[in-house]
Amino acid sequence: MKKPFVDKKLLIPFIIALVGAVLVVLCLFLPYASATDEFAAALDSSPNSIISQDLRISTNDMKNVSVVDFSYMYSALSYSLFGGNDGYFYIGMVIAIGLFGLLCTLFTLVKKATPIIVFSFLNLLIVAFQNYDYYLRGVIGNEVYDWGIAVYLFYIAAALSLIGAIWMLVVKIKLKKQNVVKF
Repeated sequence: MKKPFVDKKLLIPFIIALVGAVLVVLCLFLPYASATDEFAAALDSSPNSIISQDLRISTNDMKNVSVVDFSYMYSALSYSLFGGNDGYFYIGMVIAIGLFGLLCTLFTLVKKATPIIVFSFLNLLIVAFQNYDYYLRGVIGNEVYDWGIAVYLFYIAAALSLIGAIWMLVVKIKLKKQNVVKF
């Protein structure tokens, strides 16, 4: 049985790591790209118009596009637009981000710092690669779309998870040296 003050010492790093891990998962559904003012005005000129019957996407849906929305569009349109199955690669990246975010959350709940560090770092690499790819291909950061809030929150979430996990690890090492807790 753990002593009560051990849980108190781990409470703040636990909360920080948990907020970061949950935020990663939420970022999948927050705006990753936001329409520029000019593009948003063009979209507003014909509200609720269907842009693609196959995708069932309206002009309102195109103002703020999440990572999940992008992967859905790429997977549905990759063959007709690009002549290949590139969309599955983006779906895989989104699934990996979500899976690693859920694993971070799970390992935070059981207070295992090392897996949190590993999965947060992997998420950080995938998100950085995805941002770089979208930037290079001109998908975001152009006359149509600017970066949305999720881009910045992904980095903040990874930082919170890493800070919380490292702090948790340091507290556990100190407690182990005092022979208070075994892990």
